[in-house]
Amino acid sequence: MKIADWHPATRILHWANAVLILGLLALGVYMVRWEAWGMYNVHKSFGLIASLLIIARLCFRFIYPRPRQPARSKIEALLIEWAQALILLLCCLIPITGMLYSAASGHGFRLFSIPIFPSNEYSAETGEVVIRNAMLSDMGQWAHSVLGYVLIAVLAGHILAALKHHFIDKDDVLKRLLRGTKRNAS
Repeated sequence: MKIADWHPATRILHWANAVLILGLLALGVYMVRWEAWGMYNVHKSFGLIASLLIIARLCFRFIYPRPRQPARSKIEALLIEWAQALILLLCCLIPITGMLYSAASGHGFRLFSIPIFPSNEYSAETGEVVIRNAMLSDMGQWAHSVLGYVLIAVLAGHILAALKHHFIDKDDVLKRLLRGTKRNAS
């Protein structure tokens, strides 16, 4: 019996999101570590693009559910379901908290040069942007940071699990997600 393949659009959205999200996480850690303030607009712009791709992926997932996978233990199947749901949830929450942080801090955000949410005026006294809501800004910044580190941990587990399937279990789950080959069920 043939195991169904991932839809080509699902594979494209998965890998496009993977590249964008890993890049955004690396850039986010770099910006915070090295106080690279000039990179924030790049981070925000690609974050908005990743958000749109996540929304597309979620919509597509309702139309084309994930294919049936090879038999696994109940614990492994449950861990996979929870991890994938957590990844998608975090990929939705992280951009929301980032937008909350940017909007409440008065910095706004734009898609490269296209304003999405305007920046506030700068204070004549301090030269700093005028904060709209300090409490929401602090909450958004904290949540964005914490959720980002949680996503890094969950993605590390996701990647290790994929490598385990490929190199230890020697199944073709990763190959099918990469190139879309159908397999016989065992």
